[in-house]
Amino acid sequence: AKQAVADKAPQALLDKFNQQYGVLKTMADDNNTQGTLQAANDLSAILIDLFDTYNPSEPTDLGRLDVLERQLGYDISAKDLKAAAATLDKITATWERVKPFMLAHNAGKQSADFDASLAKQVAHLAAGDSAALVKEAANALEIIDALEKAAG
Repeated sequence: AKQAVADKAPQALLDKFNQQYGVLKTMADDNNTQGTLQAANDLSAILIDLFDTYNPSEPTDLGRLDVLERQLGYDISAKDLKAAAATLDKITATWERVKPFMLAHNAGKQSADFDASLAKQVAHLAAGDSAALVKEAANALEIIDALEKAAG
């Protein structure tokens, strides 16, 4: 935390990190599996925002896609299709921001793969096929790994 302060990370973001870390610790101490997974994913989202402080060469939106695809799985596990739809909208918006970078970095195949996966996720949600949606979200996580390798 001292290094992040020295690097001029926004105090509000550091406060948010510390608060979410407390939530994660509480969930883990209570042996709340779903709560721990959710809190860890929420903490990951904050860390990605913190990465922006350091002007990384790889777009942080790739990390956001990772967090959002995991969130989609959690939304489905909680049987919250409204939340899943909102998460899928965020995935789509995030992908639209990062896709030009990926295409400029010779990741055409991986980008096409993610486009196809995203289309399948939208179709599975529209059909109410939760099992297929969770499976496709897991596939999307693998594609994001390939995108990260291409960007690196």
